[in-house]
Amino acid sequence: MSKVVDVPEHRLRPIYDALDYGASKQALQLCNKALKKQPDALILKALKALALNKLGFEDEALSLCTEVRNGGTTDRGVLHTLTLVYNAQGLAAEVTAIYEQAFKVAPRDEEIGNHWFMGLVRMDDYKTMQQVWLPITLQKGYGRSHFSVIQAAMKLNKQFKVDKYFFWVVMSIYLQADTAPAVNRAIMYQLAERMIAKGAQENRLSTFEDLQLYLLVLRAQNNFAEALEVIKGNLSTLCKVESERLRLQLDLSKEIGLWKDVIEISEQLLREKFIVQQQKGSSEKYGKRGPYLAELQLEMRQAIIEEEKSPVAMRLLLIKYMNRFGSTLSCFDDLRQFLDSIADTESSALIAECAPEKSGEKEGTLNFVRQTVNAKKMERFYSRELQPEQKLATIAQLIKLYNDVIPLGAHLDERELQPGDDYLLLAAHELVDLFVSDRGTPQYLYEAIVILEYGLQRSKYNYQMKLLLIRLYFEAGVFKRPITLAASLDVKHVQNDTLSYLFTDDIELLGCFEPAIALFYKTLTIYQSNEREVTWAHRQAGLKTTTNHPLLRVPQTPEMIVQAFKFATFSKIPEFIRFRDRLRNSLQKTVSTLQATRVSLFLIKPDGFADFAEHSLDEDKLLKAASLRNCTSDNRDKTIMADWNRSGPSVASRLRGEAFPRDRNAWIKIQAIIQLFIKRVFVPVGESWAELHEMLQTAISGALELNEHERHVSNARLVLRVMDVLKRIDISGPTEHESVHLAEFDDVLSTFEKHSQVLLKQLEETQGALSYDILRDIVLYIEGYTYVRIGFEGAIRALAPTAGAKKSGKGPGSTDYLAETH
Repeated sequence: MSKVVDVPEHRLRPIYDALDYGASKQALQLCNKALKKQPDALILKALKALALNKLGFEDEALSLCTEVRNGGTTDRGVLHTLTLVYNAQGLAAEVTAIYEQAFKVAPRDEEIGNHWFMGLVRMDDYKTMQQVWLPITLQKGYGRSHFSVIQAAMKLNKQFKVDKYFFWVVMSIYLQADTAPAVNRAIMYQLAERMIAKGAQENRLSTFEDLQLYLLVLRAQNNFAEALEVIKGNLSTLCKVESERLRLQLDLSKEIGLWKDVIEISEQLLREKFIVQQQKGSSEKYGKRGPYLAELQLEMRQAIIEEEKSPVAMRLLLIKYMNRFGSTLSCFDDLRQFLDSIADTESSALIAECAPEKSGEKEGTLNFVRQTVNAKKMERFYSRELQPEQKLATIAQLIKLYNDVIPLGAHLDERELQPGDDYLLLAAHELVDLFVSDRGTPQYLYEAIVILEYGLQRSKYNYQMKLLLIRLYFEAGVFKRPITLAASLDVKHVQNDTLSYLFTDDIELLGCFEPAIALFYKTLTIYQSNEREVTWAHRQAGLKTTTNHPLLRVPQTPEMIVQAFKFATFSKIPEFIRFRDRLRNSLQKTVSTLQATRVSLFLIKPDGFADFAEHSLDEDKLLKAASLRNCTSDNRDKTIMADWNRSGPSVASRLRGEAFPRDRNAWIKIQAIIQLFIKRVFVPVGESWAELHEMLQTAISGALELNEHERHVSNARLVLRVMDVLKRIDISGPTEHESVHLAEFDDVLSTFEKHSQVLLKQLEETQGALSYDILRDIVLYIEGYTYVRIGFEGAIRALAPTAGAKKSGKGPGSTDYLAETH
């Protein structure tokens, strides 16, 4: 057995330096050299394991880590090095295990105990645990760990007698109760409440976050009255900000129905916050917008209650707000929710009163321009259907206004927006209207692209221009420029979940497979920070841990939950968990994953389908997707693109001619089942062909009930027919296989042949002019061919015992049959 051996600094430093600078091979050589002199040094073996892992020798690295662990070390340097190896391979459980083992050896080492607890938190172990301390949790269905988060917190609390560990115990019980079966939940909440109530009696609550934890436990049980008593009692002194305490009291009073108290507290908050702020800002040109917007909100609600069609007071308040804040960029967006209160007959008078000349701003100044922009947005909001000539005149006027104000932005930094940018955006929206009314004239589409590209020359960071350009280029059938624009948006972190649909939805249908798959994997980076790669899954697939396929990942708790425990910000832990779960069950994540897999089929050779199906298609995840169990959170931001229409579809939806983004549930079901079909062809386990056939038939029917366009299900219908052949082969006995002939594919192929003729005719009619619709139909045709080819391969495999003699010929049993007949 290895021993704990001190290694001189001069021997370790070169190894650390080599690892820091990425010279893993040199680090390995240095470790081997040092181990010859000190063969029992655990730190040297741990560093060697790290170097081996960085060089890709993962199994050897893990073997060496096991040897080091058997040494029973508590040295923090050794433990940290082992942690780096295990984390690199996604083995969070092993990290927890080494610190648990070390804490048993050194139970008075508080830092090691903390590492052990945090490891359990990262593993989300309050959900999956084998409890011994609470009899009710001995039921079937719990866990895998020898210790739970709760047990670890209890052990730390008992060992070190520090209040923070006491609160870790309460928080852990609360979190487990939050996810426990209903029959156990009440008991666990009561336990948490008794513990923290006792802590309050013992004066252990000393911070606002401790108080928040108490309120969390009470709220979870709907004990709002008791929570209100707590916030009114001695513990209220923990809330250092009076307005914060009043807001907590207000929320709890609402839950109980103490409306008199609600009114009194609301008046007090308004008096202290809004009225004072309004008085302070009354002598200034620009005060705080909040009090004025609150006034508008109050007036609008009053008008709704009294059913007043076009309240005069509302119109006066709108004019007052426009004159005061009309030169702010957000003015129109602030007022939009209130503009519907004004009748169409009075809209012209309102626009006239909101004209920039009425505000007192000097013409030619930046404030005058912004006021004019907001007035133009209001004009579009209230405008009725205009004739093409009128729209063209409006477009010309807007472009002239933009050119006139160019000098005002000459001195601005390149990252700042030009004063007249919204003039061009308004003009582009008018051109979109013209294109939508006459899709046979793409000239308007191209003109909108030109004027926005013109604006981007001076305003390189205008994201509204870029977003609209991306959608315009999509409609024109161009893929390189929108990908460049998408990259320049510098979408990061959670924006990959909320915004990526704008430039990834159906991008594969433009035929740009390699750029598309790169976009999908970039989009999936946000989920990688919420997940860890699992070495076991990679080994089962025969892949390295560097494989960047999203289907080979399992969820892990984000580091921010660990930090919230560490700094005792208990009120944030449930929020972080909800955030994590929304990402974990993100609809966009499922869409991007299925898109990436779909595109991969276009990039691999036919002889690689079997390997792809075996290693890259995860049946369990696809079944979850097909049942929509892992995509319950639609986090897409559907309001990000500017639109100044009063009602109707968004500008992106008008461009596409259908809802954008569309409801993806039907698409997810169909794509997941099609990928299960591919999996089933090459890995004949799991659902039978009859079961898959029924699943796909149901998914197609559901899609059509949701008014999905026929083109979105055309290839699914093709796969359904292929499945029908495979189903008949599947239910026929081995002795009946000879009666099931591959010529049954003739019917499928004849349908496919008709599709090709329609496509060729369509290409002839357009005289080679490409658009999104043309490219989409071409890609769908290629995709359909791929599915038929895979289905044919499935039939060959199913009939292999009897079809072997035919494979060398050119008849229906030949593997070249599909190519020969099509």
